[in-house]
Amino acid sequence: MSMKLLNSISKKVMIGYLGIAVIILLTSIVLFQKSSTINLHNQVFTDQTLPLLKQVDQASANINDIQLIAYGLYGYTLEHYAFDQAFDAHKKALQDHLGQIKKVELQNDTLTIQIEPFLSDVQQLKAILSSKKVNWESARASLQSIQEQADQLKQSLDVVGLQISENAETISATISTQL
Repeated sequence: MSMKLLNSISKKVMIGYLGIAVIILLTSIVLFQKSSTINLHNQVFTDQTLPLLKQVDQASANINDIQLIAYGLYGYTLEHYAFDQAFDAHKKALQDHLGQIKKVELQNDTLTIQIEPFLSDVQQLKAILSSKKVNWESARASLQSIQEQADQLKQSLDVVGLQISENAETISATISTQL
């Protein structure tokens, strides 16, 4: 009886089309699953990696801004009250950015440890320049220390940014191997 079903060419063609439809259906299910995996990894990348990299960049910018206002205070191009306002704003922003980074990156303890001497040196410079008789040698030494601390902080931020990028590359490699 099964031979009678296959005697007609049109029936053989229909069975062929049915086979093709089954293969297409199975392929589309597999591709849909792969697409869901890629979408999940893409979402992790856009929801975590990109904001973290932005936090690292903004923290570095705040360090630069604090450094600039320290030089502005040293060069008397910035009044003490303007320095205080700018310093407080950049300090708070810097601490906020580092806090966001610390939520995800465990190595941020290095940054937390490094930030205090940097901020302390900036405050020390303000104290030196606020005194009645300014000790310019101490002020220059304080500026030098601020520069060194800022460089170390930016280096540490670069390391964190590199780690974040490497994590993203690992996720990307995982996606590639799953395909």
